[in-house]
Amino acid sequence: MARMGLNTESVVTAAVDLVDLDGFDSLSLSSLAQRLGIRVPSLYKHIDGIDDLKQRISEKAKLDLYGKLEAAALDRYGVAAFRAVATAYRDFAIQYPGRFDAAGYKARLSTLPTISPSLERVAEECGIPTEHAARTVQALRASMRGLLALQVETTPELSGTVYESLLDLLEAGLVNFTVYTANR
Repeated sequence: MARMGLNTESVVTAAVDLVDLDGFDSLSLSSLAQRLGIRVPSLYKHIDGIDDLKQRISEKAKLDLYGKLEAAALDRYGVAAFRAVATAYRDFAIQYPGRFDAAGYKARLSTLPTISPSLERVAEECGIPTEHAARTVQALRASMRGLLALQVETTPELSGTVYESLLDLLEAGLVNFTVYTANR
C-alpha cells in the first residue's frame, strides 16, 4: 500500500528538492526513497523508474525556469527584456542548481517549447529576422547556459562579473545583428 499522502506529484517534488541539494547527476531511487522514508519498490507505484523520474523533473524544471523568465520579461521590451531574462536565468541557476541541470536534460517529447518563449520575444523585439530567430535564441541560450554551467560547478563567485561581460557581448550582437547580416 502507498504511504498516506504520497502521490506522483509529491514524489517528483521531493526529487526536485533532492536534486537542488545533491545535484541532478547524483539522483538515485534509493536516495529519494530514503528522503521520503519509504523503500525503493514503493516508488514504482508512482513512477516508472529513474528515467521517468528524470524526465518528470526536467519538465518541472523547465516550467519553473520559463515561469521565472516570463515574469522577468514582463513589462520590458527589447534589450531591457533581454537583460532581465538573462539575469533571471543566472539567478535560477544559482538558486536552483539541480533544476538548472535538469532543465537541460533531454526530456521525452512533450508540449514544452525547446527554447524559452521570452527569448523568442526578445529576438523579435530586437529586430532579428524571423528566419534567424530560432538559431539566434539557441545561440543566446547556449552561451548563457554554457558559462553558467561552468561557473555554478567551479567558480560561483565569478557568476556576476564574467556573466555580465558575456551579456554585454550578446547584447551588442542582438542590437547589431541586422547591420552585420546586411553587410555580409
